[in-house]
Amino acid sequence: MKQVTYVGLDVHQNSITAVWGRRQEKMRWTRVINNDEGLEQLLKEVGAGEAWGVYEASGCGFGLHDWLTQRGWKVSVVAPTHVAKSLREKKTKTDLRDATQMQGC
Repeated sequence: MKQVTYVGLDVHQNSITAVWGRRQEKMRWTRVINNDEGLEQLLKEVGAGEAWGVYEASGCGFGLHDWLTQRGWKVSVVAPTHVAKSLREKKTKTDLRDATQMQGC
C-alpha cells in the first residue's frame, strides 16, 4: 500500500506554514520562506513518497501549485468559502491553525 503524506499549507507572499503527517503519525509542521530555497527545504522536511497538498486560493496565484505539481505532488487550491471555520477559529487566527485546517480538506 502506498504511503501518502497529506500537507496543509497556509500561503502568504513571504512565507508558507505547512502541517503534515501520514495516517496514525504525529503531525509535524514548519514555516519556510516563500521562494525556491524555502520550498526545497519544505520538500526535504516532508520527505520522499507521495504527497498531497492543499491551500486556500489567494492573491498569491497558482505559482506554488505549479511548482509542487512539477515535483510530483498532487495539489488542490480551494476557495476560501469552502473552508469551514468555527466562531472560535475566526477569533484566534494563526498560520499553524490555518495550515492544519487545510490539511483536513
